[in-house]
Amino acid sequence: SCSYDLCLEIVEGNTAVLIISSFNYYEWNNYAVFKSFLDSSMKEINNKKIKNLLIDVRYNRGGSQYPSIYLLQHLMDKSFTYYSKVESEGKTDKNYGEDVFQPVKNRFKGKVYFLMDGNGHSTTGHFMSLVKVHNLGTIVGEELGSNQFCTAGQTLFRLRNTKFVISSANNTHVSTATKLPDSVGILPDIFVTQSIDDYLNRVD
Repeated sequence: SCSYDLCLEIVEGNTAVLIISSFNYYEWNNYAVFKSFLDSSMKEINNKKIKNLLIDVRYNRGGSQYPSIYLLQHLMDKSFTYYSKVESEGKTDKNYGEDVFQPVKNRFKGKVYFLMDGNGHSTTGHFMSLVKVHNLGTIVGEELGSNQFCTAGQTLFRLRNTKFVISSANNTHVSTATKLPDSVGILPDIFVTQSIDDYLNRVD
């Protein structure tokens, strides 16, 4: 029902649906848009005394760690570190995410549910891996298309004969959820998937 990447819907009185279809909000560009949206959403959620929060990250192909960390700060009840490892050429200082972060004062204290699908990549894997290991709520949906180990950036190569252009990641980011298996995406607590009939008939 949401035509934007970021939406808040209040349903059935004490339940809110927070749709986060992208983390593509960078500190050098439009991170302020995400921060403003989340601040106003959490204010409305708290003012209306919402008890159940569903965070929908379906179709979220990732982006920056800044919005992901800020969202986690509204859900965590203790300090946390986002990254366990960041490797990139020429790196000399800590990246944002390698420090310790504190929960915000107006964090959500009710029940949280997460809805995900196989389209979740990159930063979404980092986010959901920390949701998983910190038991932040019930995860519903399909196996995520990523996990705690994600590559980023790109170097382009053109193959000599076919002229195909290949994109190869040139840096590595690993969340602190290092005990999760590398061989699968983040797994839901409750597995639910769309049938082909539901997909064709637009039944969510």
